[in-house]
Amino acid sequence: MRTNKVDPISMKKSHKAFYEKLKGRHSLDHIKHVRLQILLLCHSGLSNSAVSRKLEVSLNTVRKWRSRWLSVYDRLLELEGTEEEDYLLSILKDKQRSGLPKQFSMAEEQAIVALACEKPREHGIEMTDWTLEMLCKVASAKGIVKSISTSQVSRLLKNTAVTTA
Repeated sequence: MRTNKVDPISMKKSHKAFYEKLKGRHSLDHIKHVRLQILLLCHSGLSNSAVSRKLEVSLNTVRKWRSRWLSVYDRLLELEGTEEEDYLLSILKDKQRSGLPKQFSMAEEQAIVALACEKPREHGIEMTDWTLEMLCKVASAKGIVKSISTSQVSRLLKNTAVTTA
């Protein structure tokens, strides 16, 4: 059986103590819990494959988090106190992903939600409830947005728990 010997990752006592304390929190989401367990097990000297088996995650996942820790460790050594704890938390977060930028600003989204919360008659429309199509037309006519599709309005309202007829 082939084993790749890896050295334990370096971790200050304060880092380990913070992660151990964090590990016990019920409010910590599952993925961050797994990530900090990976780091703690890598610190304890387990190989990547042993960590992978123990936590039932892929070997690539263990390699990625070991590598991420090593890439930020020098910066982490420069920090102390609250700044250090904030950085330790940020290490566990997902990195920014590429993708299309948001099409609408927060102000535009809020204006559309506010419009949906009003009655159509307040805007001279003889309807009792909004339809997605009518919300799109009125939002464009009022200059809230240049244009918006019904699916975009639907997603926006779904994320804010506003319903239409």
